[in-house]
Amino acid sequence: MYEKKLSFILLLVLLIASDVAEGRRKILKGRKTMNRTYFRNTSVPSWVIVLVVGLGELFIGGMVYLLMKCCILDKLPTTVRYAPAPISP
Repeated sequence: MYEKKLSFILLLVLLIASDVAEGRRKILKGRKTMNRTYFRNTSVPSWVIVLVVGLGELFIGGMVYLLMKCCILDKLPTTVRYAPAPISP
């Protein structure tokens, strides 16, 4: 059930974000065949696509940071590694 819903949403997003939808129709007139090509712009403006992609990258970057923080950074020992040289009078 979950995979069907996810695949449907993915298919819907791909259809909306496709660059140009092209439709062709052949009309027969006697012995001649005419090809008509119709171009339709996307229903989502390009700035919305750019905004969604940018927000998605920020979200994925935050998730990777949290994953690395939990798995790698928090497991490092918290010992002092640097000690300044003593100041002699």
